[in-house]
Amino acid sequence: HPEEKALVEQMLSEENLHRLITTGGEESFEARLSTGNGLYFWSYIIVQGVLPSHAQPENFMVFIRSIDEQKQKDAHAKLLLQNAVQQAETANKSKSEFLARMSHEIRTPLNAIIGLATIARHYEDDPSKVDDCLGKIDSSSKVLLSLINDILDMSAIENNKMKLTSLPFDLAATLANLRDIYLPQCRGKKIVLKTHFDIPDAFLVGDELRVSQIFLNLLSNAYKFTGENGEIDFEASRSSVLEKNANSRFFELFLR
Repeated sequence: HPEEKALVEQMLSEENLHRLITTGGEESFEARLSTGNGLYFWSYIIVQGVLPSHAQPENFMVFIRSIDEQKQKDAHAKLLLQNAVQQAETANKSKSEFLARMSHEIRTPLNAIIGLATIARHYEDDPSKVDDCLGKIDSSSKVLLSLINDILDMSAIENNKMKLTSLPFDLAATLANLRDIYLPQCRGKKIVLKTHFDIPDAFLVGDELRVSQIFLNLLSNAYKFTGENGEIDFEASRSSVLEKNANSRFFELFLR
């Protein structure tokens, strides 16, 4: 083979053969040899020097053994190992990205729960206000529980697969829950959070958790990059309905 030609010529050079013959030494190497029809096979080659004696003059012997099958097995095993390493690296990267994102998402409903609990304590004499806070805490707790369950499903993380559910949910109620989660934080930062949801008959079939995660991230970025005394506008409207498919338009704007 062209890639081993220089090696073979060196091993079978007159100088090297003379050295092996005079010392009775041997050298071995691997090279691809031609089959004569344009193909090559891997071979293990031994060059053995033969010391001169009264029975024979100085000489050398070349032993050639095919190792093509073993080389193919080794190449296949190497490829499998490389794929396994790559999959492990991808899984670790996906896991790290997933956990980093989730740790951020968990703080949002958790902060809302803490804030609403604080508000409820200030209105212990107002049962309706306390009940409203408890309802919002319940919604935030369900979002938080869903996120934690997602984190605990490590097999999905390692395989880089996202499980989607297909269940009925109220889109308008979901958006309202997200608004309630962020309201206490916005008030703490003196940000005005304006929402307008024009979504009639908003019961859809899909994955409510994933929808919540998308808008939690959007609202989180809006909150993060809106300065004190700023304003966030979050709007949603039904744009069209075709048979069983409904298209909605979502708009978010944050102002310093």
